[in-house]
Amino acid sequence: MAVGLDKFILVGHSMGGRNGMAFAGQNADMLEKMVIVDIGPDLDPNLGFGRITQELKDVPEEFNSFADVVSYQSKQNILCSDRVLRRRLTYDTKKLPNGKIGWRYDLQIREQRRNGTGAKTTGPLADST
Repeated sequence: MAVGLDKFILVGHSMGGRNGMAFAGQNADMLEKMVIVDIGPDLDPNLGFGRITQELKDVPEEFNSFADVVSYQSKQNILCSDRVLRRRLTYDTKKLPNGKIGWRYDLQIREQRRNGTGAKTTGPLADST
């Protein structure tokens, strides 16, 4: 391969875990070990997709303050420490022109996920169920 690795340890988190499983299915001989974090062995692409889509439908688009974002997300992420949550939200949010706090992700992609017009899962894992 281009990076010159013979055998390596692949670590995948969440969607990276799904991508890692797809890679391993096609390139098992290249892997020494594989670590998958925050994804179960069930390959049904609709399970996580449905949960994430519902979260995108439910979450407010803007908040009055960063403290309001933290308060909202702490109820959604009960196992996440306040320190970790605040650090993550620092990168996930931005100040909007109206002075409120909004999300840093692509709102067009969010809208596509909300109304079902976004990209569908394809490739080796899409056909595995």
